[in-house]
Amino acid sequence: MNWRFIFFLSPIGVLMGALLVKGIGNPWIIIFWTLFGLLTAYMLSRYIPEKWFPTALAIGTLWGIFHNILESIFFDTYLVNNEGYTQVLSNPNWIRARYWVLLTGPIVGLGTGFLIAIFTWLLKKVVAVKTD
Repeated sequence: MNWRFIFFLSPIGVLMGALLVKGIGNPWIIIFWTLFGLLTAYMLSRYIPEKWFPTALAIGTLWGIFHNILESIFFDTYLVNNEGYTQVLSNPNWIRARYWVLLTGPIVGLGTGFLIAIFTWLLKKVVAVKTD
């Protein structure tokens, strides 16, 4: 795995968490996640010839962790600025909503990592991005 590449891209999770805490919601948050995911997949396919799959998983997982840590820290502001999430986060009765957000970060991040890996694979195989 390319740890410099991973740590270079991991602040995107912090940025996205800050945007969501500030109230930048749908559709912009989805557009930004998609753009960052595609850009990361392109960079992986172009500059990381080996071990790109675990690198993609690590990047996505760190994005999810950092994103949800920020949401959990500023949970009250997050709920005030994103009124639609209040009912969604009231569903789990066995855990407080703040901890539920914190718990789901690595899981959603791992899924994001898989999507980045799929995009990377497609770019490597279908588009045949030239690697240096």
